[in-house]
Amino acid sequence: MTTKTSAVAWRRALRGRDAEITRLRARLAATEAVAPGPLAGIPNVLGQMQTLFAGVLMTDARGSLTWANANVLARCGCTLAELQGWPLGSLPGGQPIDGPTELLIATGLAGSLSFQFDLPDPCPSHAGGWLRIRMQPIYQPAPATCLYVGLVEDVSAEKRAQLALSTSERRYRELAEQVPGVLYRWRRNPDGTSTPLYASPKMHEVFGITPADVDSLYRLLHPDDRARYLKSVAAVRTADRPVQWHFEGRLLVPGQPLRWWRGNATLTHRDEQGLVYSAIIQDITAAKQAEETTRRSQLRQQLALDGLSDSTWEFDCQTKTMSSSSELHPLLAYSAAELPAVGATPSTFTHPDDLAAMLRRWQRCLTGQTPLFSSEHRLRCHDGSYRWVLSRGIIT
Repeated sequence: MTTKTSAVAWRRALRGRDAEITRLRARLAATEAVAPGPLAGIPNVLGQMQTLFAGVLMTDARGSLTWANANVLARCGCTLAELQGWPLGSLPGGQPIDGPTELLIATGLAGSLSFQFDLPDPCPSHAGGWLRIRMQPIYQPAPATCLYVGLVEDVSAEKRAQLALSTSERRYRELAEQVPGVLYRWRRNPDGTSTPLYASPKMHEVFGITPADVDSLYRLLHPDDRARYLKSVAAVRTADRPVQWHFEGRLLVPGQPLRWWRGNATLTHRDEQGLVYSAIIQDITAAKQAEETTRRSQLRQQLALDGLSDSTWEFDCQTKTMSSSSELHPLLAYSAAELPAVGATPSTFTHPDDLAAMLRRWQRCLTGQTPLFSSEHRLRCHDGSYRWVLSRGIIT
């Protein structure tokens, strides 16, 4: 049973506990209170901050304009009453926005998201200018709906720079399409590796590969040229100073005849990521074929002069056909139509005692064991008699 004295003590203790709780709550509230920032003492800070931007505006949750500061009204050439109710993407005096921008605005409003978009400046004195509007949702306690605050920024200089860059790139592409070859750029990285940067569209026209797949050019190299190509690239990569690169080789493009190509590159500039080289890659197949034709003609003339021969001949190892000068016709008394068979079927026209030795010399020349075919043997004439000949040739 509780006495009167003990009850008084309990009440006193409870009052003391309540007072302590009150003090602790006050202390906690003071601790959690946000200290005023350095802008708190500046008069009309919100109004002054508006001057940091080309304008400030507000919309409701559906994107209809509800308010704008004086800068926006001046740009649009209207009053606030005339502006209210206009859709966000269509400022008075401005041009209609495009489809992608309209979709971007609708998506941001539907999801109560932050978003930004660019649109032409509606102000006549800023013709050709551009504005960027950054929209930020402001959430209010229920049941109030969300509203948006938009900061308007003049991005005309940025847009002009983008346009100038786009124009420059377009002109470069047009120039690249007129160059009789492929323009190619790559970066030599600090670790010695290379990164392709650009290849002109002629890459596909000339070599049958797309500019995006320029690295596959190595797979098309003739097997006999790959070691020499890698050596030339390694010399550029490992040089202690920038050097020019030059290479000529062959390509095996599927579905096309053998192609010859020439590559020349030089260092154009440096950046923080490495050395940037610019190159031109040309198809020199026609030039190589002309050189080969000239070389063969000169070789045949030289052989004829060196041997003071009575006639000249040429044998195609692929088609197994032979052509000869007109002097060979009276030498063996065959007609022009009969003469090709002499080279195509040597076992028939070569004397049996000379055939084996002649074929050995011929095979040694074909396999590269000897640079020159030279054989003295007898050939059967049209009347069945045999004539001794000295036949010499070189693979061209």
